[in-house]
This record gives sequence, C-alpha cells and structure tokens, in this order.
Amino acid sequence: MKYEKLNIKTINGYYANYDRKYIAELTHEGLKENKVLVDRDNNMLKRKINILAEKWDVKWKKLCEKKEKEKLIKDLEELTRIKDSDVKIFLEETKNILNNTLEIDDTIDWELLKDTSKFDKRKPKTPEFPTKPKLKGKPKKKSISVKKEITLPKLTDKKYELKLSFFDRIFKKRSLKKKEYQELIFRQDIEAAKESNSIIKLENERAIKNEEESYLKRVESWENENKNKIKEWENECKKISKKYDDECKKINDERELFYQERKKINELIDIFKIKYSNLETEAIEQYCNLVLSNSIYPSSFPQSFELEYSKNNKSLIVDYRLPTLEDLPKVKEVKFFKSKKEIKEIPLSQSEINKLFDSSIYQICLRTIHELIEADSVNAIDMVTFNGFVKFINKANGKEENSCIISLQVSKEEFISINLSRVEPKDCFKGLKGVGSSKLHGLSAIKPILDMDRSDSRIAESYSVVGDLDDSVNLAMMDWEDFENLVRELFAKEFTNEGAEVHVTQASRDGGVDAIAFDPDPIRGGKMVIQAKRYTNVVGVSAVRDLYGTVVNEGAIKGILVTTADYGPDAYKFAKDKPLTLLNGNNLLHMLMKHGTKAKIDIKEAKKYFKENSEK
Repeated sequence: MKYEKLNIKTINGYYANYDRKYIAELTHEGLKENKVLVDRDNNMLKRKINILAEKWDVKWKKLCEKKEKEKLIKDLEELTRIKDSDVKIFLEETKNILNNTLEIDDTIDWELLKDTSKFDKRKPKTPEFPTKPKLKGKPKKKSISVKKEITLPKLTDKKYELKLSFFDRIFKKRSLKKKEYQELIFRQDIEAAKESNSIIKLENERAIKNEEESYLKRVESWENENKNKIKEWENECKKISKKYDDECKKINDERELFYQERKKINELIDIFKIKYSNLETEAIEQYCNLVLSNSIYPSSFPQSFELEYSKNNKSLIVDYRLPTLEDLPKVKEVKFFKSKKEIKEIPLSQSEINKLFDSSIYQICLRTIHELIEADSVNAIDMVTFNGFVKFINKANGKEENSCIISLQVSKEEFISINLSRVEPKDCFKGLKGVGSSKLHGLSAIKPILDMDRSDSRIAESYSVVGDLDDSVNLAMMDWEDFENLVRELFAKEFTNEGAEVHVTQASRDGGVDAIAFDPDPIRGGKMVIQAKRYTNVVGVSAVRDLYGTVVNEGAIKGILVTTADYGPDAYKFAKDKPLTLLNGNNLLHMLMKHGTKAKIDIKEAKKYFKENSEK
C-alpha cells in the first residue's frame, strides 16, 4: 500500500457451508489503530481496504504535518502560534461537529467508488544489441622454400677434363687407364647427383604436402573461430530479444489483468448499487457503513460502529462508540511568555470540558442520523435508532466498562423536518424524546431504546455435566453430547466475569458450531464460536481450517477449539496470527481444576474402549 505505516496483516479467503467470506486485519502503527474488515467478495474487501486506508491517510497526513512543523520550527513564537492554532482548530472542530457536516452531501457517489486508475507501467526500452563482431581474414598460404635439384654433371665439365702427363702421352695404356678412371668418376657423380635429386624431390614434395595440410588446418580453425564468434553474437542477440519480448509480454499480461480486475471491481460496484436499489439487507448495511466511514471527525475521536438493518420495518440500528472525556480538547489557548521564554497552555476548566463533552455527544448522535438519512437515496430507511456507548475505566472499582449513555429513536419523516443548522443539540435531542442522563459526562448507563438482535435459532437447551465429574471420569470416553455440554458449562463459568452468555447448539451440530458465546460489549464484543472435539487422535490442520472458515462464515470475532487430545504442528502453525484459540487435553483439565472440578484424560484407555465397542 502507498499509505505510510499501514500494514495489512492478513487477507485470506475461507469456505464454509458452500459460502465464502474474506477477512482482512489492518493496522496503522502511526495512528495506533486496528480494524478487521469482512466481506463475501475479495474485490469489494479490497475496495473497503482502500477506503479505510484513504481515511487513515488523511489522519496520518495531519499528524505527520504537525510533527514536521514542530521539527522545523525553532522559533518559540512561531511554535506557539502553530500550537495555538492547532488547539483552536481542534476546539472549533469539536464544538461544530454537527455544523461541519451540514454543507456536505453524504450521499455515496457510485462513480467515485469505481476504480478509474490507469495502468502506469510502461513497456521496456528497446534494447541495444551488441555490434556484430569483426571476422578475421582468411589465412594465406605460406611460401615454401623448395630446394633446387642438383644439375647433373657433364663430361665436358672442367672437373672431368683429362689431364695427361708427359708419360701418359708416351704410354698409351696409361692414358687409357686414366681416361677410364675419369669416366668412372663421372658416372659415379652422375649417379650421386641423381640420387641427391631424388631425395630433394621427395623432401620438396613432403614440404609441400605438410604445408598444404597445415594450411587446411589453419583455414578450418579460421572458419570455426568466425563461426563461433557469429554464433555467440547471434545467441546474445536472441537472448536480449527474448528478454525484451518476455518483458513486453509480462507488461501486456499485467495490463490486461489490471483492466480485467478493474472492470470486475466496477461491475461489483454496479451490482452493489443494484442490490442497494433493491433494498437488500446486506447492501443497505454496507452502504450505511460507507456513509459513516466517510465522515471525518477530530483525529482523537474513535470511529467504530455496528449496524443492523431490518427490511421488514425499514429500520436501522446504530451502536456507536463515542469519545471519552480524555479524547476531547483539554486546552483552549497556547501563549508564549517572552520574559520567561516559556510556552504555556491555558487549560479548559473541568466544567467547560464536561459541557463540551455533553454537547459533542448530542452532536454526534444528530450528525450520525443526519448523514444516514441524507444519504438514503432509495428510501430504505424509515427509522433510525442510535445507541451511543462509551468505554471507560470505572474509578470506583478500576474495571473497564462499556456503557450505553445515550439512545435516540427517530423516524425519517420527523427528522427531516428539523432545521439542524438552527437547533441547540441538547434541546433537539430532548425534543425527539431521546434517552440519556441530564449530565452525559457522568457516564451513567441507560438501557438502549432498541437493542440489536443477537439471537441464534440453533441454540438448544443445555444441561449440567460438571457436577457429575470426578478424577475417575475419563473425558476421552465421554458421550459426545455430554462433552459438548461440559465445554459450554465450563466456558459459561470462564466468561462469568465478562458478562458473556454461552449456549450449546442443537444436536444436529449445524454449521460446525457446538456452542456459541455472546459478549454483549457492542464495540469489543460479539459472537464467539466454540467447537468441542472428543478425540483420541491428534487433531489435524483440516479441523482448525474448518473452524476458521466457520468463524468467517458466522461473522464471529473468535473461534475456540477444545479437544481431549492434542494438535499437530500444522494446526498450531495455521492458527498463529488468527482469531483462534486451540485448547488441548491438558488445557481442558487445567480449566476444570481452575473452577474446582477434577477429571482425567486417558487416551489409551479410551482407544481400547472404543475398539472393543466398535465405535468409530
């Protein structure tokens, strides 16, 4: 999310009874606010998240701006001016809670609810491809140094010239013999030369062949090297091109999905509008929720409420959490004393705070009814009942209490006849026969004119089991109906101090709910579902997942699973960070002991018993 310090802790879908709901828990660390949103449609839930986030963003922005100013402003006089301005704005906002909404049209603009955002991701830049590699030139043949053949000797060569001495000329035989010898030498030289030329020829042929082979190898290496360079270049280009195409496809797919999701959300809003126009109960409640969620109050004011619409008599009940005395302004002015170089806050007197509190509560009551009636564009509401609750610490006993201090029921016809811009809030409230003490700041509890219906048709009569227990009773062998009533009775004792009611459901075991607890606190409280599993084996994650689906389907604030056995690691892991409590056999025995009852759990004995009695 774009909102600073906003954290969506969980957002998951769960199935139960062929129905599905989604739940999201949102936390804003800066504002220290936490809210759980539930819807049957994931996209509508996301829309609700965006609406709440935008609202928190306004609050957070104001807070950040204020802190930023305090950091930047060093001059005490300027700081005094800003603080004084903030104090007076807060005081003015609180004094004019009702008037601040009269000029605002609270009707929901369906088109503004729709998602008109544009897909802002651009296509990737056209990639730069590597330059085609320069290729080496074809290798040239090396020149071979060929040995020349020896010239064959000639008889006429000077070397073979016959040199006769005086005696050689006298003795003819001697000259012939010398001549024969000379010719022999000549013939030998001829043979030697021929033999040498044969060798030279072979060497030249070998050299030529070797060079030819070497050249062919160089050419092959050259061809391979160039081919590899081209191949590497082509592969790199293909890789870059594929990456670019993949990125383009991803962007196109995201764009298509974005507009499909946007269309789906907008279609759901159109369906929501139709359901609202058809006066469907859930749509009316959801619409009214949006109206009140859009209402902006001083940042210190809590803004939590619960709505219940009745189509039969077209009436709406609003249980609204009101601000406490601590949430109201305490200072009316901030002054800077130059002599002391001191900033001093001029406080409101307690009587002024009390008067401001009473006025604010009356205004919140009238403003809430006004916004709901003004936004009722399909005449779905004929009557509104406003019940205002304050959560506070009772100084007499130190306990936290949640009291209804103001209640007003008024018809639409009567309310729209009032000119709210000219009324005195308290007189208007009394004139409409609202119920509340004369001094609201006393936080005196009153009975609401009309309570929300928190009944459940599945509730059956229960009976006591705890009184029959002792340390000889093996809970793992107990009848399953007795075990469910035991769990109900035990939780009834556990919740006694909190004012909750615990009931066992009918024996049909409808909806996976064995017992139901109701906490009457309209802000903190609500329905809790309890499941009892008299098991002799480890409880798997599927049972815990089913419980969570039931919690979501029932619109409950918490789910409790009690077993005589234990849970597997997956079950504990799944339950983590969810509104689920897993109680194993040891926890159950501890709770019984806490309330003065003893029992035992013997899994081996129970397994043997069920096996002998063929109980599955």
